[in-house]
Amino acid sequence: MRNKITGLKSLSFFCALSCGTEIVFAHEYEAYARTAIGTARAYAGESARSDDASVSYANPAAIAKLKGVHWSGVFHVMTFNADTEDVSADYANSSSVKGDSDSNLGGLFGGPSFYYVTDLDKDWHFGISVLAPYAYGTDYDREWGGRFSGTFSELVVFAVTPSIAFSLNNELSIGLSLPLNIASVEFHRGLNQAGRCIGLESDGSLPTGTCVTEGLVLNADNSEGFEKVKAEGWGIGATVAVHYTSIDDNWQFGIVYRFGETIALEGESQYRGVNTVISNQGQWLASDVDIDLELPATFTVGGAWNLNNQVTLYSDITWKHWSDFKGWAIEYEDSGNPDQRYSVDWGNGMRSAIGVDFRLNSQWILHTGYAYDNSPVKNKHGQSPLVPAADIEWYTFGASYQLSPTQRLSFSYAFLDYKDAIIEQNSDAPYIDEEVFLSGEWSMSLHLLGVQYSAEF
Repeated sequence: MRNKITGLKSLSFFCALSCGTEIVFAHEYEAYARTAIGTARAYAGESARSDDASVSYANPAAIAKLKGVHWSGVFHVMTFNADTEDVSADYANSSSVKGDSDSNLGGLFGGPSFYYVTDLDKDWHFGISVLAPYAYGTDYDREWGGRFSGTFSELVVFAVTPSIAFSLNNELSIGLSLPLNIASVEFHRGLNQAGRCIGLESDGSLPTGTCVTEGLVLNADNSEGFEKVKAEGWGIGATVAVHYTSIDDNWQFGIVYRFGETIALEGESQYRGVNTVISNQGQWLASDVDIDLELPATFTVGGAWNLNNQVTLYSDITWKHWSDFKGWAIEYEDSGNPDQRYSVDWGNGMRSAIGVDFRLNSQWILHTGYAYDNSPVKNKHGQSPLVPAADIEWYTFGASYQLSPTQRLSFSYAFLDYKDAIIEQNSDAPYIDEEVFLSGEWSMSLHLLGVQYSAEF
């Protein structure tokens, strides 16, 4: 049977095309499909450039360099290819979970982003961006071997981000943005009722032999239930930034610090197929739930240099504070369900990028870029099938066409080559109340196409 991984389910809640599509963006849960011109340069120099309204999210200080009214509309389409191999799941009692071990994964996704910038006066500038800066998902077949570790997960963070910038002088500006982050998560998993029943026998809650009498034996048809958890919440983040342009306009420099944020999510859990032997013990009953969503702090330094009238060089390096993310901890409020955690063991990450523009003539500019994005996963024991992470190499190119002195159309293509993600969970169980040993290998790649229209008035 076929397993599917989905991700970046939507770049925004208003994206009609994304509804029902399936794809994975299996690296942390930061979404880089923000601008077409950024994609064409592998997002090198995003903190330093000041060429259109889409800089309002990347570096709010850079909007001070845009005079008048600017806006940009962006649309991305992605196709993802992936395979899982040699997936197996065992429990502490050495019982193996039957299910699919190999699968072919893939899907298609599309979504928009919008940006707007205007002058307030000669020194103050305002911008607003609408996009989904964080998103990911997994969607496995219900019969896959790791179903007790999760069959579905989805995260979308939709951000409406106002930005303000102040020009200290012609060269130096500072900026602040306060994103309103609206977050939604959903998790599904199979329930190992045989294992839970044996645990209740062991602690004396059920008489010895109950599980066998009720037929609750691992891999038996009536031994598996189903759980769905959904939660939503919102929070306000903060970004501070500096942008500098040299007096001769030959180089630009940007520094951006995005503060980390914890968003408290509230929702509920629902269940199907739970045996009364379990539910009569007050377990796996519908419950209110609380989940904390960690958005990482990031620090970016970047530059853009005009080497001559034809060539501009871009670079960026970003430090990402992922070590605070320890996995998804679900707290059940209204039942006897033990709290659970989808554990990961992550450290901090680093992303480095370099890009080049080549001006062919007054209308055409060619773009290309390369980036290396280090996975935050410390080792194969710290991986989770719900957020499979791997090192990524970006290979990108694109072009911009000047439609008129005030209008530009940009196109981009990116190929993302994921290193193999190896998962080998051991005694660090994905659930606090159960010990499961899951192993497998995830191979992934992504093709990303973008188009962007930018205009000024």
